[in-house]
Amino acid sequence: PELELLVREIQTKVQAPDALICMAILSAISAACQGLVDVLLPTGQLRPVATNFLTIAESGERKSAVDGIVSAPIHAHDEARAVKYQEDLSQYMYDMKVWQAKDQVLRGKLKKAAHQDESTDEIQQQWEAHEKKKPITPRLRRLHRQDISERALIEALEGDCESIVLMSDEGEAVLKGSAMTTFSVHNRVWDGAKMLTLDRGRGVHIVARHPR
Repeated sequence: PELELLVREIQTKVQAPDALICMAILSAISAACQGLVDVLLPTGQLRPVATNFLTIAESGERKSAVDGIVSAPIHAHDEARAVKYQEDLSQYMYDMKVWQAKDQVLRGKLKKAAHQDESTDEIQQQWEAHEKKKPITPRLRRLHRQDISERALIEALEGDCESIVLMSDEGEAVLKGSAMTTFSVHNRVWDGAKMLTLDRGRGVHIVARHPR
């Protein structure tokens, strides 16, 4: 009942076709939920709740207006994450400077002890503990994407249970973008792949576990 009321309210406000509104709402719901829940099918298979919609509408049928209303919480979520990322980045830069200063002190102690042929066991233990405290570079996590390459897709999903959504009120942004060249990866994610990997060379490996 709540969704029906929502459809009617949007339809009254923007005069758009109800099918267009329903698809926009279902897209937004699945985008918000896919990183949180899976669905257990009657066959016993556990699958993501991601959806794949294509809306074909004539000019003036208010697709952009509907998308602006329905997807507003997603955009607000991404904006809040962007603000938080800038705060985390500033804190990271400060923490890294402090960490590097302490690192230089320990390097000096180790060099001095080695030069004087003294035991370095205690300094090495301090250095090991210090290394574990090295600040971790913050990452900007965004849910909404429009055009994304295979490499950028896996990088965006790196980690555990990360979620993104490819969505646009202009089909050309998606259909003619590099996102449409990565169907094999899309199919694996939509099917509930447990892990995606990308080897970048020089021993760098990107792993996305339970991506959505």
